[in-house]
Amino acid sequence: MKKYISILLLSVCYSTTINVPADSTTIQAGINGAEEGDTVLVAAGTYYENLFWFGKSGFKLIGSGEDDCIINGSNSFGAVFSFFYNDSTTQISHFSIEGGSQGISDYFSGSSLLLTDLNINNNQGLGISLSGGDVILRNVTIDNNQGGGIRIEGVDAILDDVTVSNNSGEIYSGGGIYIGGGTITISNSQIFANQARYGGGMIIYGGILEITNTNFKNNTADDFGGAIYMSRSTVELNNVIISNNQGGEGGGVCCHGPPSPGFSDANLIMTDVIISDNMGSRGG
Repeated sequence: MKKYISILLLSVCYSTTINVPADSTTIQAGINGAEEGDTVLVAAGTYYENLFWFGKSGFKLIGSGEDDCIINGSNSFGAVFSFFYNDSTTQISHFSIEGGSQGISDYFSGSSLLLTDLNINNNQGLGISLSGGDVILRNVTIDNNQGGGIRIEGVDAILDDVTVSNNSGEIYSGGGIYIGGGTITISNSQIFANQARYGGGMIIYGGILEITNTNFKNNTADDFGGAIYMSRSTVELNNVIISNNQGGEGGGVCCHGPPSPGFSDANLIMTDVIISDNMGSRGG
């Protein structure tokens, strides 16, 4: 009688923690050495780096805290964070991100991105630019960026406990938030003191949005929609306050666009919404 013995080889994967600067002298070196499931822990300090990765994902990048762990892009031509074509969840938490041409840029990655406990401020361009995949922002402050606060295109996104303030955008970019498609939920957030030509607080060119327990205050648009400008989209507002915003047309909300093809079909649903003390030359 012949006996057959099957041998099962098990591959055991262990996650690694890489400490910066103890194990790697720079954050970039720590990222370069990280594999899926690893954690890069960054000690308190100010790091002058422009971080980049391509096709690397599934790791955690964790700072010591937003107040004492700062990544500064040195006002160079480049985002503080740039990443391309990642394919699984990457987490970035507990940093201040400043001084870049943008704060965070995610290019066509199709990845799942988790951003928590971040201050993204004082960048020359956008605070966050996302295209493709899905993202969660939680307890994130985006303040005083010169190309707008957040740009989301074709992304399924959850924004919870987010503050978007004092950002300025260009003609069609929106001051605080630009939405260009996708399914987005925004909750428990503050959007205030942003400025743009269209959509001081938020501009929406397509997509399905649900906004809950959120305040739009003191935003300014030169032409359309002091707080919100929307076109080709469905937006549901629940328990939202829109107050003290200013725009040329629609100091609070503008649901139609200039006389150009395709700028129409805005569907706005409101429940328990307060719209007060807004100012506009046509429609407060």
